[in-house]
Amino acid sequence: MLATAAGGIHPAVARLAAHYADGTITGGRARCVALLHTLKLVIADFKTPKNTKYAHALTSLVNGVVQHLQAARPMAVSMGNAVKSLKTHLARMAEDASLATEEEARARTLKHLEYFEKEKLLAAGAFIAEHGANEIVDGDVVVTHGASHHVREILLRAKRDGRAFAVTVVDSRPNLEGRDTLRKLLGAGVDCTYATLAGLSYVLREGKATKVFLGAAAVLANGAVVSRVGTAAVAAVANAHGVPVLVAAETCKFHERVHLDAVAYNELGNPAAIASTVTYPAADGLEGWEKVERLSVLNLTYDVTPAACVTSVVCESGLVAPSDVPSFLR
Repeated sequence: MLATAAGGIHPAVARLAAHYADGTITGGRARCVALLHTLKLVIADFKTPKNTKYAHALTSLVNGVVQHLQAARPMAVSMGNAVKSLKTHLARMAEDASLATEEEARARTLKHLEYFEKEKLLAAGAFIAEHGANEIVDGDVVVTHGASHHVREILLRAKRDGRAFAVTVVDSRPNLEGRDTLRKLLGAGVDCTYATLAGLSYVLREGKATKVFLGAAAVLANGAVVSRVGTAAVAAVANAHGVPVLVAAETCKFHERVHLDAVAYNELGNPAAIASTVTYPAADGLEGWEKVERLSVLNLTYDVTPAACVTSVVCESGLVAPSDVPSFLR
């Protein structure tokens, strides 16, 4: 039930779905923030149908929003937890006889969404930056992979705090997200080195790396970390070299699901992104691969890092061991 007064999909939902599908909005945190803002617009326009209760009707509407967005791209764990929190709020509201008007119910619902964004995302991010920056000391050589909002904020906070350290950004194709991280760190005056995954072992060994900071799409109940593909390789090689691996993630990315690998759950990106010479200008490319029998091209979005390769998870509560994640899920 996504009908507006005009009888179609709410324009904010359609717009968000398009942004998810084309990659305009990426990253678990950014996607969750965008979802919350869109839900606020939808709820602000929502009118309870006759002979129905506000909480029940709005729950049906939210289910429709989720279904539409899921069709564009599977929801991130933080998004799922945000929706779960909203539905729990609506279930309690359905039993609350003190609500006199629909406007009062709407105001309380919007306030709940504001709370989730402020406490679970914004405030959590500030605490993560503080806790993570405290782990960086003068002389550190920090390795990171790709682009992570929290890792970037940790590094920028450490720089503002006056720590003297260097960063090696390890990047991977096809998206080369690490270049954005590199630009922001250089703009803040951080000494940086840039390398691709092919040079990972070298930068960890010869680059005298002291710590690895990684982002996460989810931290699972068995302590495993789901993140952008390439992260598991960075963590595994760092672990083999005895370099501590710290993963930055707010607790709204913790999930009761258990994965041993990235086979059971993953997303497939556009295969053209890794087959095209635009992505690999020095290569011959794989144009026309769709017509080649017995050839498949896989562009995996995520991989899974085992808990054994993770030293600590940096969350808003501080540094926790991967084995302690279940205690946050109770």
